[in-house]
Amino acid sequence: MIYSTKDGDVLDQVCAKHYGDAAYSVEDALAANPGLAAYGPVLISGIDRMTPDFKVIAAGINITSQIGNRLLSLVVKDEAGFKSDTLEVTLDDRDNAIALPLLGALLIVFMGYKETSLMMMGMFTADEVAAKGPPDRVTIRGKAMNLSGSIKEQKTRNWDDKTIEDIVGTIAGEHDLEPKVAEALKPFLYTHLDQTDESDINFLTRIAKDHDAIATVKGKALLFIGKGVGKTASGIPTIPRPITKSGELRWSMTLASRGNLKAVGAHWHNEETGQKETVTAG
Repeated sequence: MIYSTKDGDVLDQVCAKHYGDAAYSVEDALAANPGLAAYGPVLISGIDRMTPDFKVIAAGINITSQIGNRLLSLVVKDEAGFKSDTLEVTLDDRDNAIALPLLGALLIVFMGYKETSLMMMGMFTADEVAAKGPPDRVTIRGKAMNLSGSIKEQKTRNWDDKTIEDIVGTIAGEHDLEPKVAEALKPFLYTHLDQTDESDINFLTRIAKDHDAIATVKGKALLFIGKGVGKTASGIPTIPRPITKSGELRWSMTLASRGNLKAVGAHWHNEETGQKETVTAG
């Protein structure tokens, strides 16, 4: 059965009306329609099925049609902090007809669904190409392009009477990025900060740790936002998206036993006695 949604439809009510058993049928509907969970409990009109889709632009050329029937996997990893986001594309090379891309080529990747739209997942620089067989296949790997070059170069300078908004804005401008700072963090003032033989990446990461925040580059934006606050940089709450097990989802869970900690100790140097002292709590 195919049901086309209307604005304001609630998934469990739709399932209850057409299947009778809402508790069971919601799970069944989500499993049968990968991507439906991304809309949340209240649906928009025109959703009847979700078909995964993608687009890849390499060195300015849309190569989606050339690789569409060869694609084995397309994986984008969204990393936290200043660890580079990564891309991995694996293609079937059964007839050895794939032209290997040049290292350093710009790859722009979009992912989404045919029934809705594609979203840009990032811009990557191809930095590794691997081929193996049988069966013959080619794997292309890349790293986020904005986490290379000058943003990793070491600098020495002082920051006096600057807010977090000032610091992030200055660094973003130096690297042609758009600054996006959480509203709650913008006004925090530093009377003096030293950046000594330290890259902008490490410098911002160090400041972020003081505020339980994350500094990272996503696309063409330099983000400085709180950890796990469930809000965008502008303070808008993000909508929770339920994830359910289905044939389109790989997942894993690990349960581990940890020894019970009975005490914690700290060591310090006593300048008066010249001895190392230990303080234990617990």
